[in-house]
Amino acid sequence: MIDGRTSQLRPRAITQQAHQLAVSATISYRIWPASTELGSGVDARVRWTGLWIVTLLHIVVYWYPLSLDLPRRLDNTAVRLANGAWDLDDTSRVTIRLPEALPDMLPDGAYTITVEARPARSGQGGPARLVSAGSDPYHASFMIGLDYGEVVVRLPCDEGSGDAEWRVASGNGTDLFIKLWLNGNESASRPMLKVNGRTPLELQDQCGGDQQAVPAILKGPWTLGNVKSGHRPFSGRIMRLELAGGGRRIDLLREATFETPTPFWIWPERLYQPETGEEQETFATLWHFLGFLALGYLLASGPAPPAAGRAMLIAAALSAILFAGKVFIAARHPSIADLLVNLGGAATGILLPGLFRRKLPA
Repeated sequence: MIDGRTSQLRPRAITQQAHQLAVSATISYRIWPASTELGSGVDARVRWTGLWIVTLLHIVVYWYPLSLDLPRRLDNTAVRLANGAWDLDDTSRVTIRLPEALPDMLPDGAYTITVEARPARSGQGGPARLVSAGSDPYHASFMIGLDYGEVVVRLPCDEGSGDAEWRVASGNGTDLFIKLWLNGNESASRPMLKVNGRTPLELQDQCGGDQQAVPAILKGPWTLGNVKSGHRPFSGRIMRLELAGGGRRIDLLREATFETPTPFWIWPERLYQPETGEEQETFATLWHFLGFLALGYLLASGPAPPAAGRAMLIAAALSAILFAGKVFIAARHPSIADLLVNLGGAATGILLPGLFRRKLPA
């Protein structure tokens, strides 16, 4: 590039750069009219500007926040202390194999889970999982975690109908004491939650008929720290993990079997398509259709538009690129349905200029 340092360059170097600029200008001049089959003049510039705007809008909407989410290989840093407690950080995963006879050992269904923990730092969120059962953040599962100033509890509902989630303020203490009655206690039939010595709070029903799939929780395995998908680990010390019911109390930190895989993988969350609400899904589908309708219309309009097949190929290529990009972008979920909707919108937009021209008087 020629800049303020040009005087220091040899005459031959200046000549070579000037020659390159001339060649680039010539190529641009020759290619531009050939590639702009939408016509020439002011109308063509307006249409090309529209195409660029629509394309950039698609890129932003499809790929935002434009941060890569790739599989990660982590070395396990979980440390078990002599007293049975576990020290965890951002690269820890501990798998707990519950005793096979656990459902028989706790037969009456009045289960309680007690967790004591000491967070290494405040402001952990996601929620940061202290203990969970389930391989990813989206499918129905059991979880006790921290989301900044709140303790978060999730329980799976029956018949695979999602899960219920409750949030309770954790307070300002250094240590956490959490006790969960899965099926209520003597004074309530719904789940109850006690945090840091406060009065137990009855959790409002979210599953319809107070039906939580509690027996599935006892089949395990459970996990401390990272799950398979989503980087939302708890950083700190797990000092107590206890399961009780039917007059029996089981200290899982000392009586269960543990596995600490080294190394282990964290898989992108996009591999686990979340269930979206009907309203959100309808809006996204409408955007895909209308966005590619506008793209198809701009491609096919003008006095000298490309052939319909070529315009459709351009729209399909853009849709494929956007689809492929979602595979590598955090919080984006590629969908074949999106591809089909995009192509339908593009085909409609490509047909519209021809319909309008037929209706206009000669």
